[in-house]
Formats: sequence, C-alpha cells, structure tokens
Amino acid sequence: MHKRAVIIGGGISGLSAAFFLSERIARENLSLKITVLEAENRFGGLLRTLRTRDFHMEAGADAFDGRDPAMLALCRDLGLRDELVPCEPTLDRVFLAQNEKLLSLSLSRPDLRAVFKNPALNLTARMRLLFEGLIPAKRNGADESIASFVRRRLGRTVLQAWAEPLVRGVLMGEAEKLSIHEYFPQWQRMERDHGSICRALLNRNMPAKEAPSFFTVRGGLDRLASAFLEKLERANLVSSSRAVSLGRNKTWKVFLRDGRTIEADFVWVALPAPEAARLLTAAAPPLAGALAKIRYDSLAAVNMVFRRGALPADFPQNGFILPPRGKKRPFANLKVIGSTEDGKFIRLRAFLSKVFQPELLGLEDARIRQEVLRDLVAEWRVQPPFWIAVERYPEALAQYETGHGRLVSNIESLLEPY
Repeated sequence: MHKRAVIIGGGISGLSAAFFLSERIARENLSLKITVLEAENRFGGLLRTLRTRDFHMEAGADAFDGRDPAMLALCRDLGLRDELVPCEPTLDRVFLAQNEKLLSLSLSRPDLRAVFKNPALNLTARMRLLFEGLIPAKRNGADESIASFVRRRLGRTVLQAWAEPLVRGVLMGEAEKLSIHEYFPQWQRMERDHGSICRALLNRNMPAKEAPSFFTVRGGLDRLASAFLEKLERANLVSSSRAVSLGRNKTWKVFLRDGRTIEADFVWVALPAPEAARLLTAAAPPLAGALAKIRYDSLAAVNMVFRRGALPADFPQNGFILPPRGKKRPFANLKVIGSTEDGKFIRLRAFLSKVFQPELLGLEDARIRQEVLRDLVAEWRVQPPFWIAVERYPEALAQYETGHGRLVSNIESLLEPY
C-alpha cells in the first residue's frame, strides 16, 4: 500500500521539497504518493513574472543568490543552467543620498575608503575609523545586532550615516534589531580572525573581477516554477486549496478551508513562519509558538517601466537608491533593475515597508502610485511611466533578529517528536 506525503505550500520551497522527494522516490523505489497543496490558483509563490507585448518584469522575487552551488546544481537538474543571466550590478551597487548627492557603494567589495569619504562624517568620526584597529576584538562569536556591531567597531556616526540607511534600504529592517550573525557573518569573521575590520580588508586579496553571484532566468524567473511543474508530472498538484489547520493521531489530518480533510503519513509545511505557526497551533502548540517568534514584515512594490528618454541622463542605470537617514520618503528603497533586453525601456521598483511607511501601505493602490511618482518627479524630474502597477506582499519579508540562530535550534529540537 502506498504511503502518502502532503506538502503544504506551492511556492519555491514546496516545489523544491516535492522535487527532491520525487527524486528520492525514483532512486530508492519508494511507495510514496506526493500531494502538493497550494492556496492560490497558481504555483510558484513569489516567482511571478508580468508579461506584456513590449517587456517582462518580475512581480515578486527578481533574482537569486547563486553563491550556493546547490542552487546552480538545481537549475542544471531543471534544465535551466544555460538560461541563467547574471544580474550583479542591480544587487551590488548602492547609491546613498547624502547632502543632495549620491554616494556610490559596493555591497560585495567592502571599501572603507568610500565610507571614510562620506561627507556626513566629521573629523572625529574619521579619526575613529582610522583607529578602529585599536578597538579590542570580541572573539567569542556571540550574536549581537548590526547596530551594536557597527557602533562598537566603527563608531556611532558611521552607524547613523552609513549602516542604518543601508540596513533600512536594502534589508528593509531596523539595524538595532537585526542579527549581525544572520546578515553579515563575514564581518564577525573579520573581527574574530584579524581582530579588526580595517586590518582584515587591508589584508584581503580581492580579485580584479569576482565571478557573478546573483542570477535571474532569461525570459522570467517564473520559468523556475514551470520547470518544477514539468518534473513533477507524477505528483498530485492541487491549487486553490488552502489548508487551515493540522491534526495528528496515528496519521496526519490536513483540514482545508472548503471542508475537505486529507490524511497523510508525512507532512511538509512549506510556508512562511507566521502561516506555519497558525496552521500548527492545534497539532503542535510549542512548535507553533516558536515559529510565531520569527517576525515577518509586510511590503508593497510599485513596479514601473519607463521609456529610456523619460529618465534624466544622470539617473543611475542599476542598483539601489536609498534615502538618507531621517528623511521621509514614500519608499524604503528605489531599485533600478536596468534596461529591458531590447534596450527600449528601463525598469524600476519602489519598495514600501510596513515598518517604515505604515501610513502609505494602508492607502489604495492609486494613492500609492501617486505618492511615489510625485516624489520621483520632484527629485529626478522623471516623465510619466510607460507602465506602472502595485503589488502587495503581506507577511512576506522575514526579519532575522538577534538570537535567531538559537531560535532556529529550538525549532529544530521541537520537530524531533514529529
């Protein structure tokens, strides 16, 4: 008799789980039937590409980190290895607004000289940077907030002028809360191994040109989801079926919103932590409580496409444009994705965070578009966009706060009885 496995969630995590499980079934000749339940009427989750006759643009995720060889191997197994397109400039270059100028910074190649030249730094702050190597190093590897680490190593002014705008803009989080270990472990390693950030960077042999690490898929990132679905032809893929709770006795019971119940021998919950916590409240209260401690922020994105001549000549061609600390803007960051393949259009995405723009996220889409465009016209004198749309992502962005590693270890230990 076949055993039954149910995977709840048809996004990239659920499809990956189904793919690897099906590979194992075929390799080991297991008697296991897979069902993937997706609440929406389509699979792919945040992998969704908007297409028109003139261009395509990602509605959700627009790139992935290929530094993990497992991701590149997965693309190869899905038949997409030759379809990957590097998109390094978009995710590497940051333009930080300072004193009505844009300070250009690289995320992948840290350059303290650029930080040192930041006009927002006074003489005292620059002297503090020069003597960073004399600050005693903390080598025990204990977690702390990004703000605590930067303040301790580089000083309060560097935190306010450089680190806080970067964290707020790129990570859309609060430097005082987010974990240095989860987001910038390399900075911890520099302190541990060299005793100083400056010393580590001076001793670091940086290659002239590093291999690309961020990729998208030619023609649209949702091709990843389509490739998964082609490989999962033997699985039972069920869309428009939202799971609302789980029960467990001898087997698992998956209760759906439409009143149906599905029994399973094994269950994978491939959902964001808040959704997983709600689903597991009755079946595994301690596990649900631990998952609920992982905070997720809600976002909105204003996706815009401009004809090339609609943007001024000095407008950045790629990268993140970040507002300065303390300045009220209708977005957390403005992401310049760059030209379409034919070069006729330039794509921009303005991201709004519920943490930083709560009053705007409560507005209707038309008002959000209006506020963002008003800001772009005032700041950059842009002409009206060729196309514009708002996408909302409730509870979509995980915020890994200080101590997240301990929380994950606790969650893993709570999973053992199941």
